[in-house]
Amino acid sequence: SMPKACPNYPLYVNDTSFLNGDVIANRQWILDNVYANNQKKDTFAIAAASDYFVKLIIKTKNGCVDSTTKKIIVNDYPTAILGIRMTDSCYKNNSVRFLNGSKTSFGLLSGYKWLYSNGDTSIQQNPTRSFKDSGLYNVRLIAYTEGGCDDTSAAKPFRIYSAPYPTASVVDSAV
Repeated sequence: SMPKACPNYPLYVNDTSFLNGDVIANRQWILDNVYANNQKKDTFAIAAASDYFVKLIIKTKNGCVDSTTKKIIVNDYPTAILGIRMTDSCYKNNSVRFLNGSKTSFGLLSGYKWLYSNGDTSIQQNPTRSFKDSGLYNVRLIAYTEGGCDDTSAAKPFRIYSAPYPTASVVDSAV
């Protein structure tokens, strides 16, 4: 599988090369024409979302040289955007639809997690929920890219109102 990362997170590389009867004299890591050190393991910091190529060049003590190149996708952070559509805000038979408008400028969105202040969660893209009690609730949305980058929206409040309990009496008019 292709390695994936997020901007401003370290990208770790590891030389797992093997030799038969020779010794590595030099190794060089190259990330999009930026040279790194001669270490078996190295770390790159990538600031922008894009496709990158990491190249490892190995030179043995006997002068043999070979290389390998790996593509790395650095996904952008998504922007978690949520909306709420309430078809009935009274707690009796209420139905609240949560709308996901999340987006990303590079990479693909891969998942969502809704966090409700009553402790419930949902992983649906656009969930519809009912609430059994009246009161003020908050919801947050976490959006994920396929590279594991995430963003959490600000809490958005909504209210479920108490339903009235109608009662009636009939007064005898013959009195």
